[in-house]
Amino acid sequence: PVPAGTLCADTRDLFAAIARWLKLEIDYYNNGDVSKLDQANGMIPEVDARSSLFKQQLGEFEIVYALN
Repeated sequence: PVPAGTLCADTRDLFAAIARWLKLEIDYYNNGDVSKLDQANGMIPEVDARSSLFKQQLGEFEIVYALN
């Protein structure tokens, strides 16, 4: 199983990457700066990889209740 700390850290990194990606998309939309669109498009593989890692880790995450 994946430790909760690892899952939380990777989830935080995923959401940070998504936020950066969307910020670049918004900057392009608002200003028409094509370099922002190029940067945003360049982030797609990172966002996809982090999303895949998150899904994999979430599937392996296990909660064990120690009820005594």
